[in-house]
Order: sequence, then C-alpha cells, then structure tokens
Amino acid sequence: MKKYIFLILFILIVTKLVGQVKNIKRIETTCSLKDNNALIPLAKHGFALIFCHNKLICYDLNLNKKGSVKLVTNDNYIISESFGVDSLVYLFSIKGRSGFKVDVINTSSLLLEKTFYGGPDPGFTARFNSFKVSKNSIIVEGNYFLYRIDMLTGKQTKLYMFGEGEIDKYSLNYNTDELFVFFNKKAKKRKKEMTIIEYSNVGKKIHTFKLNKNTDYTITNINVTKSGYGVLFFTGTYYSSLSKNKKTKFSAGTTAYEKYKSEGLFMAKAIRDSVVFVKYYNFLKFDDFLPDLSDDKMARIEKRIEKNEISGKELAFSFNIVSHEIIETKDGNIFIGESFYPVYTNYYDGSKNVKRFEGYQYTHGLVAKFNFEGEKIWDKSFKLNVFIEEPELKRIITVKRSYDEETIRLLYSNNGIIYSKKISMDKFNVVENKSNFVSVNAQTEGIKKDLSKIKYWYDQYFISYGNQVLKDADQPLGKKRMKASYVAKVSVN
Repeated sequence: MKKYIFLILFILIVTKLVGQVKNIKRIETTCSLKDNNALIPLAKHGFALIFCHNKLICYDLNLNKKGSVKLVTNDNYIISESFGVDSLVYLFSIKGRSGFKVDVINTSSLLLEKTFYGGPDPGFTARFNSFKVSKNSIIVEGNYFLYRIDMLTGKQTKLYMFGEGEIDKYSLNYNTDELFVFFNKKAKKRKKEMTIIEYSNVGKKIHTFKLNKNTDYTITNINVTKSGYGVLFFTGTYYSSLSKNKKTKFSAGTTAYEKYKSEGLFMAKAIRDSVVFVKYYNFLKFDDFLPDLSDDKMARIEKRIEKNEISGKELAFSFNIVSHEIIETKDGNIFIGESFYPVYTNYYDGSKNVKRFEGYQYTHGLVAKFNFEGEKIWDKSFKLNVFIEEPELKRIITVKRSYDEETIRLLYSNNGIIYSKKISMDKFNVVENKSNFVSVNAQTEGIKKDLSKIKYWYDQYFISYGNQVLKDADQPLGKKRMKASYVAKVSVN
C-alpha cells in the first residue's frame, strides 16, 4: 500500500510539472456508463447522465448533483441517441419500426419541456436510424426519408428520397438549419455516384448535383462545410470501384462495413450545384501513414508501389475509416479520421461453430490538411491501439479547437491513460504527450481494467467516464476485485 501511495504521488507530481493532464475531481455512481450516450456534456451548464434507474441525473461544474428528471419508461420506447446544448438535453427514442419520439429536457428547471412524436404512414413500417438537432429543427432519419420537425410550431414534414436510394449520410448545420443529404447511387460496372441534395432552413430543396460522376472512385464517407455564399467544401474517404487488391488486416471484409471502406482521401469544391474539382489521394502516397509497420514491411510496400507505377497501375490497400467533421481554418480544411476493424472470436456451442462479435480495434489516427484548391499540405498518422467492447461504432478521439492559439487538441483514453496531441493549424507541428491518469481511491491497489471514454466539456476541461475493475488489498480473498462506475473532471493545458 505504501508503495502504491508513493506511486500516486510521483505520477501527480510529474503530471503537474508537465502541465498536461490533471484530475480535478472524481465521483462514483450507480448509473450505467457503458454506453457512449450515457453522459451528455452541457458546457457551463454541467452534464447529465441518462441511464440512471429511469432518471436523468443532472450535475453542476463541480460534479455535485443538481437534481433529476423521471423518464417515462412504460411506453415501449427505447433510448437510442442523445444530444445536449446549453441547458437542454434531447433524447431520441425508438418504438421498434412503428414510431419514434424526441424528449426535450431542461436541466436548469429540471422539467420535461416538450415531446415530439412521429412515425410512418398508416399501414407502413420504417427503420429509424438516427437524429440531429439544430436551433429550430430536429431531423430524424429513416430508410428512404427524413422527418423534419419544426420545434417552434411542432409541424412535421417528410422529405421522401425514394427516387434517390437509401440515405448514406446527412448533415445538419446547428446555427443555420441548412441540411445536406448524401446518396451513393449505383451506376454501371459496380460504380457508385455520390448524389447531394441541399435543403434550406425551412426544408425546401435548393440544389441537387452529382459529385463524382463518371469516375472509377466510390465515395464512402463524406463531410461538408460551407464557406461564403454558395461555396461548399467536401472531404472524406473513397475506394476504387474496380480495385481487386488483397485486403489488409485493417479491412473488415464484410458488407456491413462497406461505407467505411477506404483507400484514400478526397477533397472537393462546389459552388452552388456546380462541381469545381474533386481530387483523390491514395493513402500509400501520404508522407506519414501506416505508423505501426516495421521498416522492413514499409520497404517491401514501397517496392510494390514502384513496381506498379512502372506498369502503369496504382497499388492500394483497403482500410476502415470513421471520420470527423471538417475543421475549417483560414487557409484550408483539416480532415481527422480513425482506422478500425471489428473483432470476432469463434467458439463451439456443442453443435456448431459460432462467430461472436467482441468489439472494435482502433489501429491508428490520421490528420491531414488541404488548402482551398484541394492540394494536400501535410499529413500525420499516429498509433491508437484502442479496443472497445461496444456494439456501436463510434469516434474515440475527442477534438477541441483553440482559436486563440490556432491549434487543435486530440485526446483519447485507453485503459487508464489519457493520450494528448496538440497540432498547429497554420503549419505542420505536433506536440505529443502521454499522461498516466490515476483515478482510483486510496483503498485500491490499482486498475485491473478500465473501459473509459473522454469528451470535451468546456474551456480547458474534459470529462472522463466509464467503468473500472479495481483491486482492494484490504478485502478478504475472493472479494479483492470490485467494479466502479465513475465520472472525473480533467484539466488539460
């Protein structure tokens, strides 16, 4: 015990000297924190926990409980997603394929302010996938349609997409209510074309155009930012529709992850509905990619690249990439992505072999900057080596932008350690730090397992939460290990 206390003091002293990560306060809770949506940061209004014995529990900035709001649980609706802004929490719940509802809860007054209900036309069913919130509207995604709910009047409008195909993605601007919907429509010879529809803040269709018409590239993930009147920038990932390359260990190899399949990044610009350019960049031509490969393996890959270039072919490896929203700077746009693959185990159930899903292994992150002409300025990759035991695919990196310093900070948590990377936006410069984040009480000998997450909260503060398995040496044999769900306020300078 003395040795462990000395270790805690040593780590805290080092953390203070480095000036990176500091544990301000920690609380333990009986709420379930396994789900990524379990905790909702509300900036300077505190935060809320939603899976708390049928209650929404609200906390202030000092992690003190403010109160709770009872959630209705007897109507067969299951909470699917959450969103928080200012003092409001939006809870998106699904009732199978028959309907959905969105509860709006005020964490200051501790009141349920509004509930919006919706569903398919009589006699029909629908799959409700997700929702997004802006200042004045709520968008709910179905298979081939979107519901738009005007929060001021309560009016609901269905935006049907039957002629376009199944929705790949949609983007809603929180401040302007502008909506972009993306479809990958099948074309000839296994090709797919990305169709984009832009809607106004009142749900009126403004523009429809194709981004990658008549090419061998299929866009798999796309994000948009609007710069000035009618000027649109797009970035994301793509793969070659005609590619016959072998799959690497990063590739999922299943159709379930087709929309994350990637061989490179693209950058595009459009003015209203006119495409100015689309430029593609193979991952293997990046300055810094595949950071976990040895020098020998990289040398063999480079030889294969040279051999293919001589014969007029392009070598490409397939990865699964989940991307972040575009970060717009004064001289370009920044892309952030995370490479992953699903993990399965095989076991025999007594009669047959069964394949069981275990979670996701995140291998590395990628940051790349492009100028407004679509030219790549710099790129940086880094190892992640994070495994999560959750069925839901999510972003594990949290991003904070500093406008004063013109920097972005990337943080992620892995088994009790917080990793921090500070990146300059005007020129390529990365400051990396790793901090041991000891968040246990004085009675425990150490962390045996930590399934933690981290989100940006406000100012220089982040919030870490999750489940831990701890060892307590003072407990009798057989009871030395105990489980704890915790929330911790973390300062990052």
